[in-house]
Amino acid sequence: MLFPRRRIPLPLSVSLQAALNIWFFDDLCSTRLDFLRGKRVRLRVDGVTGWWCVSRMDGGLLVTRDQKADVSMAARLSDWSSVVLGQTDPDELFFRRRLRITGDVDLALAIKNHIAGKEPPPGSRQLHRLLRAIGV
Repeated sequence: MLFPRRRIPLPLSVSLQAALNIWFFDDLCSTRLDFLRGKRVRLRVDGVTGWWCVSRMDGGLLVTRDQKADVSMAARLSDWSSVVLGQTDPDELFFRRRLRITGDVDLALAIKNHIAGKEPPPGSRQLHRLLRAIGV
C-alpha cells in the first residue's frame, strides 16, 4: 500500500484545492459561490481511502480533512469526471445509486446546479479519456 489507511496524501489535497480555485475563479470573484460560506462539503471517491472536505473562505475554496460536514457526496472517479464534463446528469447517478448524498440535500442540489452550468475545466476531457482507458 502506498499510503497509510484513512489518509489522503497532502499533495492530493493541495492539488484539488488549486484545481477547484482555478476552475471556480470567476465564481469566487463574484457572489455565485456565497451559498457555500460557512458550509463544509465532504467529497469521497470510491476506491480511494479518505475524503476531501471543501469549504468557502474569503481567499477562495479550502480543502481540508475535517470530520464534520454539512453534506457528504460519494461516487466513483469516472462518475465524478463525467459530471464535471457535463456528460452525465448527477440526478441520474443519484437515482441509479451511483452518487450517494447524506446530509443537507438542498446544499447538494445547489452544488449540482452550479456545476451543471459550468464549462469543464481545462484539460478535463483528456483526463476523462485517460481514466476510461485505464478502466477507472
